[in-house]
Amino acid sequence: MATIRPPLTRATTCESPLSSVRFDWLMALVSIWWMGGLFVDAWAHSNVPQLETFFTPWHAVLYSGFLAVAATLVIKTISNRKLAAAGNVASGAPPSLMTCISNTGRHASATLDEDFAG
Repeated sequence: MATIRPPLTRATTCESPLSSVRFDWLMALVSIWWMGGLFVDAWAHSNVPQLETFFTPWHAVLYSGFLAVAATLVIKTISNRKLAAAGNVASGAPPSLMTCISNTGRHASATLDEDFAG
């Protein structure tokens, strides 16, 4: 019979901010909004040949969805940082949330560069 040995080293773990089912559903909904806007905007660019302006209803859906995702991430990070300051959790945001925030920032800067640079 084989014996199970304990691990050679014990990893230290920090309590990270917990997500909630409510936050997960909210992120799913605003992400669907954003991706839905992406699809309707792509459809408009493919099917409306005279579409040459930035101010269209399809862009409104796309960019309002983006702002909803960005605002949700920022609000969650701020609330997590308040918990961290109170000593309830070790860090303000888990690494996966920070990855989402940095990618959202990259998307915003690329979008502004593309749409308003010329």
